[in-house]
Amino acid sequence: TSSEVRLNALKAITTLAEAPMGRTTLLENVDKVEKLIHDHESPAVRKAAQIAVKVITWKP
Repeated sequence: TSSEVRLNALKAITTLAEAPMGRTTLLENVDKVEKLIHDHESPAVRKAAQIAVKVITWKP
C-alpha cells in the first residue's frame, strides 16, 4: 500500500540523515517530511516521520 511505501521511504531518509552530508541535503526539504507527521492513514508513518525530522534536524 502507499502507507508502506511512505514508511519505507522515511526509514531510508532517516538512514541517509545519519550522515552529515545527507543531513545537510535533507535539511532543505525537512518541511516535506514534517507534513507526514500528520498522516491520517498510518500511525507508523507518523512515528517514522517524527523520528526522521529529529534525525534530520539534529545538531552535533
